[in-house]
Amino acid sequence: MNYSELIEGLKREDEEKAKTYGRYAFLKFRDEIKEALDNGYSAIAIWEHLSESGDMPVKYNQFTVYIRKFITKKL
Repeated sequence: MNYSELIEGLKREDEEKAKTYGRYAFLKFRDEIKEALDNGYSAIAIWEHLSESGDMPVKYNQFTVYIRKFITKKL
């Protein structure tokens, strides 16, 4: 294995960890997100709050995908 193969392998691992970390962060707050949505708060307001507090490491687009997938069950 040469240096560039090592670096590429490490980058792939980091990307996979980042993907699962975002999903984990969303699922950690799933019940609270659902409750906030049920109480009339917009998805963007919820995402902004969680993102600004450092609790939501995903972009808004991915956040809405997770809402559809894990809360409303629509894809």
